[in-house]
Amino acid sequence: MKENGWDLAVQDTTNLNRVLEALSDAVRACSAELDDATRSGNIDWADTVTDDMCGIVEDLIGVAFVACQTHITAILSHAMRLHKRAQSSNPNPTDGKKASLLAFGSPVVSPSQFTRVQVIDAFANFFKHHTEWRGNWQA
Repeated sequence: MKENGWDLAVQDTTNLNRVLEALSDAVRACSAELDDATRSGNIDWADTVTDDMCGIVEDLIGVAFVACQTHITAILSHAMRLHKRAQSSNPNPTDGKKASLLAFGSPVVSPSQFTRVQVIDAFANFFKHHTEWRGNWQA
């Protein structure tokens, strides 16, 4: 990776893809376990397994968001450094801060005003911190 060009901001996604594939395999295993419990005909057992598997799948999805956020943060860190290097000689489409970099160049998730990268970052923060936050999450 070059230290002086945009190559610095490009991250290899191999590790991220491997993590996400492992999480996908775990979700599929939960689905198979749920299918087995449903086919058993024991409604109480199926309900118990459903509750357990839903909790596990929610955690796996949360971990997937955090893995993506880690990848995004690495790219942002490099982009911020590149922004500082180029600031004196080139006009930049961002102010070099995390918020504007998260918004730059990523498609907006309709009907919201937020980009895909902003949504991933927000979901990861929710997963990591929702037990710390107070308030009515039903609203």
